[in-house]
Amino acid sequence: DDEQAEDEPSISNSAFYRAVSTLDKILGDDSDDTSYTSEKNRIHMIEREIQLLSQLDPDHPINKIDSKHEEEIYEHLTKMEEKTLESLWSIWYGQRGALNEQKLRFYESRLVDIHGSSIWPGVLEHYRRFLDLIYENCLIDKSDMIKGNKRLEDVEFDKLDLGKWIEPPHILAYLLAKTGRLAESKEWTEEVLAEKPWHIGALSIMRIVC
Repeated sequence: DDEQAEDEPSISNSAFYRAVSTLDKILGDDSDDTSYTSEKNRIHMIEREIQLLSQLDPDHPINKIDSKHEEEIYEHLTKMEEKTLESLWSIWYGQRGALNEQKLRFYESRLVDIHGSSIWPGVLEHYRRFLDLIYENCLIDKSDMIKGNKRLEDVEFDKLDLGKWIEPPHILAYLLAKTGRLAESKEWTEEVLAEKPWHIGALSIMRIVC
């Protein structure tokens, strides 16, 4: 047991919680900022996503290159695709502002090796962290906030608007898939795709859970 504890990453150490506490204080009421979720901004965001998705078409004008060498054409297309996908992920991660994005990426960094044993001792804590983000940012009515530790079995999707921040539920679906909870992962993935049918990460998860 001592050997396992030595190898296990310190996902529950005091430094981690101090960092999260600091982020919470910095965020303050930013997670309630409607400027990130107003109807006008959501429409603008979807329009931008559609524009980026259209750029994944090899025949899109942005992908044209003045060359007849296959290697150069392939290299250019690959570079443009990576740039486009990076822009999409940037939108989804940053949907609730830079500080919320920082918090999400911090949580995600604690997952370490999803395929290794290191994640298992703290897996329930990982679930809870992403559920916290979802409830803090996606509740339609704040009075429905669950007090104390949140559980997956307590989630009521009709009380959530995942369109307010799509990435935490996507990462939770991925985590559930990788930890063998395929039915729950499928349910969360379907909710993400109901909001964004073009979400490339969620589409990839469906290949795992179906």
